[in-house]
Amino acid sequence: MSKILTNARSMCPELTSAIKELDSLAYQRQYDTVFRDLVDWLLWEHQYPPTDENPLKRQKYNEEDRKRFLNIYKNIQEEIRNRTMLWADEIDDNKTFYDGLGRMYELITSGYKSSMLGQYFTPEPVVEFMTSILDIGSREKFERVLDPACGSGRMGLCAASHAHKKGTMVWVTMNDIDPICTKVTAVNMALHGVVGEALCMNGLDIEGNSYKFGYQVVPLLSFIPQESWEMYRAIMLAKTRQDIRKQYVLRPVEYKDTFMKSANDKILEDWKERQKIENEAERANALEELERQVNDRLKGSLFENDSSQVENIKLPSEKKPKSKKNKKSSKPSLNNQQLLFD
Repeated sequence: MSKILTNARSMCPELTSAIKELDSLAYQRQYDTVFRDLVDWLLWEHQYPPTDENPLKRQKYNEEDRKRFLNIYKNIQEEIRNRTMLWADEIDDNKTFYDGLGRMYELITSGYKSSMLGQYFTPEPVVEFMTSILDIGSREKFERVLDPACGSGRMGLCAASHAHKKGTMVWVTMNDIDPICTKVTAVNMALHGVVGEALCMNGLDIEGNSYKFGYQVVPLLSFIPQESWEMYRAIMLAKTRQDIRKQYVLRPVEYKDTFMKSANDKILEDWKERQKIENEAERANALEELERQVNDRLKGSLFENDSSQVENIKLPSEKKPKSKKNKKSSKPSLNNQQLLFD
């Protein structure tokens, strides 16, 4: 038995069958390569509008290999349906979120990447505890949640789950500087029915210069006219046994079209306004100090009581703009040029 299978039995026993398939695929490729291809394939499967380029075919996986990827997805999907609020028939406090992809990622990277780069995901019990403290969904009928270093998206998934239990609509924005984490988050949001966006960028960058790519997560029904919802639902149930009301898709998005952009612009606007106010206050204080120094120097002189000495004091950057005078052109006029050649 391989080391990864042994670790799986203790770290994520519910995914043993998925890890076996992953282990078989990794005989000819590295585990992290197979996992990245899995995530890219899941992105492709959930992307809307759909594209024709299957990443598994591009990476030259044969038909048997592609079935293994499908088996991995089925194992993760089954656990999500058993553990999450999206698929619960009624409100169940025991069902919140299930991060199968994140657990698989931790299993693969625990031997090298996380130890070298210090990357790890917040444990689920800690996520649950932090979310309960925030009391998401209790204050407003619609709330926005932001996680600027989302990892695999656990905090946003948990927050959305708690909000849904309270009947509160929520928009979740999650971003991470690591591309694979952003992709995992996007897929997790689609599988959990969490509306929002997953963006690959530096969470501290409020100007958007570090933006690489992103996805908005929306219900599939949002692309279909409302009067046709029931018809499409019946067709989907008959053909795939899937409820279209619980299907969410990923739409690639540019930074200029994200909610994060509008939120960052508001921050920048407020910051500039505060800076302006602070600068004006600083200048007023500096001007008062300058007047005090001038008055101190005039004490005991003939100008001690002459207020005109401080009336026109200006700070260096308050110089009056120079008046624009019409300067005569140094170039000779057309008539003068003609005279030269007459």
